[in-house]
Amino acid sequence: MRGLMTRLRGDRGSMAPLVAVLLTGGVLLGAAAVVVDVGRIYAEREELHTAADAAALAAVTACVRQAGVQPCPPELLLAAARPVAERNASDGAVDLLPTCGRQRGAALLGECLPPPDNLSGCVGDRPDAGDYLEIQASTRQADGSRLLPAVFSRALAGEAAGTTVAACARVAWGAALSTPEAFKFMVSQCAWNQLTGNGTRVAAKPTQFPWNPPEEDEVTLSQDVAGCGGGNLGFFIGPQWATCIDELETGRDYYGFDLENLVGVITAGLLSTGCQLLVAADDLFAFLRGLILGTTAEPRIVHVPVYDGSEPALLMFERYHTVGLAPFVITGVNLTFLGIGFRYPPLGQGPMPCTPAPCLTGHFVKDTIEGPFGGQGNYGLSSLKLAG
Repeated sequence: MRGLMTRLRGDRGSMAPLVAVLLTGGVLLGAAAVVVDVGRIYAEREELHTAADAAALAAVTACVRQAGVQPCPPELLLAAARPVAERNASDGAVDLLPTCGRQRGAALLGECLPPPDNLSGCVGDRPDAGDYLEIQASTRQADGSRLLPAVFSRALAGEAAGTTVAACARVAWGAALSTPEAFKFMVSQCAWNQLTGNGTRVAAKPTQFPWNPPEEDEVTLSQDVAGCGGGNLGFFIGPQWATCIDELETGRDYYGFDLENLVGVITAGLLSTGCQLLVAADDLFAFLRGLILGTTAEPRIVHVPVYDGSEPALLMFERYHTVGLAPFVITGVNLTFLGIGFRYPPLGQGPMPCTPAPCLTGHFVKDTIEGPFGGQGNYGLSSLKLAG
């Protein structure tokens, strides 16, 4: 009996380590479950952020490229955004909700939903001015639930609840301030207003070719435009008369010459050296050669500088004040002088597209680029950027 009691006293305290091991193991297992589930939440939110960014950019692009000046209905925004968001979700399932926006000073979606005070909201405050759109992306399960289930912690604790995970993206846009490749013909602000009905007759950007817009919507860019008099077409050279560039920033003055003044054109050409005239015209003529030879597969959208006035500069040059950029699809060109020059359609394949030379026919359209925006007016070319 004494031996048994001795052995029992020798085992005293042996349960404490075992209990400690069991408790520690349970705590560690629970902590590991929480870490895994929290990691899933952060991974899901990161994926939703990517989907929301892509969806918001797609929605605004579709909105801005609409014809005319009509507002963007929610169904158009969602139709453009949903496929892009689903392509950016690993399981192809995501819920989208446009929550707030403004377009041309008016609410885009009615009264804005209040921004959430957690990580599901957009970064930063909503803009005080200008156009923008917010879209929220959230989890969508196969059964339609918007909860991300807690897999491991649910198994340990026996709870079926999950977590609502969402992310927000905000895109702002406005009139493009610059373009890396400005077209060499410039058009007056008055002519653009007259030819487009102050922007109401600007076509949506072509999405497929061949593009067959209504012929009655075709316009002619020439020196004489009804309601504007003459001097509505200029030739863009660059910030100095002795240099030529393709990049253009609106709101600045650029040298060029009046295409109505044939003496001025010839004089400017003689005075220009190296690239001044020839290289300045190269992209236009290369484009025309492509049209004539049939190597241009589809109509090219060019960014036509818009100016609100000009004044005489050095010799025969003019200095033009630019105010915006107008996307334009060329359908016909007449650059013939005394029967010599370029025309499209070529001789024998259609009537002369317009007269008198120089002139172009085509359609003003909507287009978008990435870059800074602001400017004095939107002539069809908008810049977009993520803003939260």
